Amino acid sequence: MASLTHVCMLTKNGWENITAEKASEKFHGSVSARRHIFMCDLCGQPVILANGKKQKPHFRHSRGESDKNCSERKHGQYYNYEYQPQDYQLPLRIVNITKEDFSLQMGFVSATEQVLDEAKNKKIIITATTTTNQTEIEYCYSFERLNPDGITYLNIGDVPCSDYKITTDEKLQSIWPKKVQGFNSAGSLFDPKSGKFLPKDADVSINKTYYLLTTKNFIQTIKNLKMKCVCIKKINLTSWHIYEITAEEMSDTLANFFLSLNYRLTKIPVRIQPVWPIYKQTPYLLQHNREYLAVHFLGCGGAKLKTYPPTYFTMHTCAQNTGIVYRIPCKLRQQLIAVGRTRVLKYMFFEKKSLLQQMEDPTVKVVDRKSELWRQGLHYELPAGNTLRIQTEYDGLLKVKKGNSLLNRIPLEAEKEIEIPVQFGMKICILQGKDCVYETTFTNSQKNQDIADDVLLRKLTAYHGKKVRIEHLDGALAVYLNECPKTKLWLRKQIEQGWISEDAYRLLKSSILQKLYHHGGEKR
Repeated sequence: MASLTHVCMLTKNGWENITAEKASEKFHGSVSARRHIFMCDLCGQPVILANGKKQKPHFRHSRGESDKNCSERKHGQYYNYEYQPQDYQLPLRIVNITKEDFSLQMGFVSATEQVLDEAKNKKIIITATTTTNQTEIEYCYSFERLNPDGITYLNIGDVPCSDYKITTDEKLQSIWPKKVQGFNSAGSLFDPKSGKFLPKDADVSINKTYYLLTTKNFIQTIKNLKMKCVCIKKINLTSWHIYEITAEEMSDTLANFFLSLNYRLTKIPVRIQPVWPIYKQTPYLLQHNREYLAVHFLGCGGAKLKTYPPTYFTMHTCAQNTGIVYRIPCKLRQQLIAVGRTRVLKYMFFEKKSLLQQMEDPTVKVVDRKSELWRQGLHYELPAGNTLRIQTEYDGLLKVKKGNSLLNRIPLEAEKEIEIPVQFGMKICILQGKDCVYETTFTNSQKNQDIADDVLLRKLTAYHGKKVRIEHLDGALAVYLNECPKTKLWLRKQIEQGWISEDAYRLLKSSILQKLYHHGGEKR
């Protein structure tokens, strides 16, 4: 009988590929599918190891399988399944989680400005099919929402859907997939830090916490699986639960629990990391200016690296089984590098372009209730109405801190204004990607002013180089040093002497100009 050729076995590190011959050396007889020791790599179902005296060792599917649509079962032993790197998922993520609510977003990897400009249909239509009653929900966005230098997350509502169809201009079909696999009501996993959805067949690491989104209500505990319910949301007649879960060790029970959700428990998760050349990276997009790339790949369970368009690359195996380094030529402007087994698990677009360019900061508008601009820096008074109105050019994140505590995290939508209350002791940070593009702090503490005064005076008195004349007219500078009395007194002594260190004079003028900038030039 023809043997299945895409089979994995559960080991101490997770699911790893194995042949029937190797399996027969470990087991001196047949192994039932009910023992869940061997798994078909293509359909994720347990398989039989037939190992008798009158037949060669081989794997085969069980007659009692619920799903008999496995590709190798249909096409036979010589079916050569190869995942296609262009069949990748657009990233999905879960955000705004509370005890009774959450929302979902889909990320669109950037296309070049030329492609966006040449597109005739400048709209993105996302058609979602709900997992419960199979109704369709439609979302429509214009290209104006897209960030050409990174990834843009668009809202796809608060109802988990089984799949999402994407309709847009044909020029974007080679960059974005036509269909994105959605969520499974039995259970879908998310990374709690980024909120990103883990696609089917993804690796789950030991001792790492995940969000589990499911319609199931887990009443009984599972051994060595930490589980805590953080959200219950009712949608029509269905209750969706979000659990925080952590697998504490590798075991058959936990491996099969995650396998039932179409995930693989492992100690060595699939990873791809660029190591050369110098690059500029945003999520899913890496910009470089060289003829080839070097990337480090780590993983088990038969994961492979592929490129699209296909290109020839060389590989070097690292010592002590610590992964593989690939040397990949990049002759085209944009190259896709993907890692997967039967499906794409991780991918990056590598774009070749000059890195010697001046990047403009994203536009951030922060005003008070009188529409007066509120600049960055340290402020010793609160804005009008103790309120700030904030609007950003791109999607981002607002962090509100007080001391070492994070009070609030507020997602920012492009061009949408929000209003937040402020008080003394607060620090406001606006993030675009991983960059902080705006930061301001409100304080009424005299101690902070005293510290700033001491620091400035220490820097000024440390200069002993070339001296320049200082006129009494420069005494006008002292007007702007009311909050730094020690520095103000030192400046008056320099005026009386008629000389000042040239470097100290430059620092003094620079500090005063900076102070004027942070305080708005007048009152602030």
